[in-house]
Amino acid sequence: MDLSHNQFSGTVPKHIGMMTDLAILSLGNNFFSGSLPSDLVRVSNLQILDLGTNLFSGNLPSNLFEFVHLHDFNVGDNLLSGSFPSEILELKGLHSAFLSYNNLTGSLPDHGSWENTKLGLLHLGHNQLTGTLPPSFAIGMKSNLANLDISYNLFRGTIPTEIGLMTYLSTVDAMANRFTGTLPTEMLKMNMNLRLNFTNNLLTGPIPRMFCGEGAPTNNILYREFGCDAVLCSPGTFNPNGHATLHSSCRRCNTTPPEEEKVLGRILCNGTDYVHGDLDGDGVVSPREVLRMIYVDNIGKYWGPAYQTWADINVHECQLAGVTCGSDEVTIRKLDLSGANLCGSADRAQPGPVRFCLGIPSEIGLLTTLDSFQASRRQYLRGKIPTYFGRLTNLQTLDLSSCPSMEGTLPTELARMTSLKNLMISHGPFIGTIPSGIFHLTDLEKLHLTKNFLKGTLPNIIRTTNLKELMLSRNDISGSIPTQIGRLTKLDNFEGYGNEFTGELPKELGKCTSLKRIDVFNNKLTGTLPSEIALNKRLQIFHAKNNRIGGTIPKEIGELPLIAWFDVSDNKLMGTIPESFGASRSLRDIRFSDNMIYDPLPPALCENKILNGGITSQFGCAGVACPLGTYTEQGYAVGRENGGCRPCPEGKSTLYLGATKCRAFSTFDILSMVYAIMDGHNTWPRHYAETWENSSVPVCQWTGIRCNKDGEIVGMNLPPSQPMLRFHNHENKKGNETVESTETNNSSSTNR
Repeated sequence: MDLSHNQFSGTVPKHIGMMTDLAILSLGNNFFSGSLPSDLVRVSNLQILDLGTNLFSGNLPSNLFEFVHLHDFNVGDNLLSGSFPSEILELKGLHSAFLSYNNLTGSLPDHGSWENTKLGLLHLGHNQLTGTLPPSFAIGMKSNLANLDISYNLFRGTIPTEIGLMTYLSTVDAMANRFTGTLPTEMLKMNMNLRLNFTNNLLTGPIPRMFCGEGAPTNNILYREFGCDAVLCSPGTFNPNGHATLHSSCRRCNTTPPEEEKVLGRILCNGTDYVHGDLDGDGVVSPREVLRMIYVDNIGKYWGPAYQTWADINVHECQLAGVTCGSDEVTIRKLDLSGANLCGSADRAQPGPVRFCLGIPSEIGLLTTLDSFQASRRQYLRGKIPTYFGRLTNLQTLDLSSCPSMEGTLPTELARMTSLKNLMISHGPFIGTIPSGIFHLTDLEKLHLTKNFLKGTLPNIIRTTNLKELMLSRNDISGSIPTQIGRLTKLDNFEGYGNEFTGELPKELGKCTSLKRIDVFNNKLTGTLPSEIALNKRLQIFHAKNNRIGGTIPKEIGELPLIAWFDVSDNKLMGTIPESFGASRSLRDIRFSDNMIYDPLPPALCENKILNGGITSQFGCAGVACPLGTYTEQGYAVGRENGGCRPCPEGKSTLYLGATKCRAFSTFDILSMVYAIMDGHNTWPRHYAETWENSSVPVCQWTGIRCNKDGEIVGMNLPPSQPMLRFHNHENKKGNETVESTETNNSSSTNR
């Protein structure tokens, strides 16, 4: 039964002992409290008992260790007290015992019972155990124990020479105790690859050389560089880990008390600061040491053959793959890790161990001469964007695009990179808002933040007057597009689709006279299309599909000399397509389905043989927009095999050109279309609008509508308007009919 990793609390019910056939009981990582249930002993077939990481208190019941078949026992990370349970040694089938992170006191038993157990793993760390490490312990456990943790206790005395008999040990952690004396020479008989940690004790004397790399693989750079300091810092030196690491050496203490002059493995020295990344112990992190830290923190051994010299601190930084130096062959200018398998596995097919991937270290801020940092498309790179990038005031390019395993926000400190020209952090998982200070970087030319999880609004003040590419698509940015975007006269690509932008498209976009592309589809924009957009004579692409933009399509946009793609599908636009679009010689695609567009289409537009993939050469106007009563999913005829626009099913139709679906229409729908076509809101007397624009008023009560007693419309008296007159003239030309007035006597039923 596995109930681990939940939010359970309270005590464990006593009747759990009734589950006598239970083999596995896992209650770990909950909030259970109280004493350990003594009735558990009745579960005689139990093999795995996991009660770790809870709030259990009190002593360990003696009858808890009567399980004949118990293999794994875990009560670690609780509030248990009392002495070490010697009864556990009688469980001959027990393989692992976790009792760490409790309040156990007293000493370990010194008798032959240790010979009864077959324990391969024993964790007693972070308790308050005292006394010495008894010789009987080492003798009894010599043939089984592989992993021992007694760290952070109060053990004292010397290490028994019998420890040399424990040849199965692969890991022993005894740090933070009070052991004295030397490491016994008998330890030379132990596993030469033993992972040994006796730091922060009071040990003195020499360290057996076999633990300092002589028996370790030759590619172990830690032992190769630091020798025995990789095991215990030599006397008079310190490291917070008690030994040298891949990041830092043991640093010389400025002063050492007489009683500590010979102590090994010190973790601090009064008056001497530890400097993370300092490999030579001089208290300063050099650029070469920063590069080594980047290598270590991102599993450099799997980066690839070209990068293996990064591990060797003696190889000059300018000779490393991915590093470009200045003409002085000393100063680092560019760092390109786009070819390195950052944080990946040896086969490059999956991420490496997460605990070894720390990401870009904050010490990156020490590379103050850097003008370019690139680590794009590194799918396994983890961590956050360091705030210390803000110290790189010479940086011109920062490219962390397509790094999906990173996390966090965009640091506000990025705005301190005053020389920045290219900021590319697209296709990532970053959250939060865009720091407003980024829009104050006057040298910025490219801002790529596409496809993240960014929210908030754009700032009202924009000073990035050299910006050429503003790529913000596929985020959750809201609010209006600021009018100060008009200051970006060098902007040639504005991509903001797939956000939550509201308000109108600012007419100030017309001041961005270098614009070639405006892409704002799939937002919540309203208002009208500003004719000022046509001031951008270089504009080639305008994409505003799936918004709420109304009004008419400005003819000026069709007059743009380079316009090639115009898509305003799925909006609230009305009226006709301006003749200027038919006269365009650059237009290749035009899409305006699901609007309120009606005939006539410009004849020249229908005759454009290259429009919409050349479909007009077969279907004419239907290749631009499906006529009334027909539809396709695209709103225009597609593909020879599909036969063009399809007729609506019986009982359904369409109201406008370019429909993507058909539906049944009520009298209300039809009259609303008449009102829209005639531009009633702007051209009819106000007393008409009071009823025609109020959906709660029945149709028969609309101004100008006459119905009989059965609710059937028998006549309409509508005011003349220019849109209606143009519509009538068009119908007259088509059908040679005469329309003398807007008075009609047609009858139709209404659903209102």
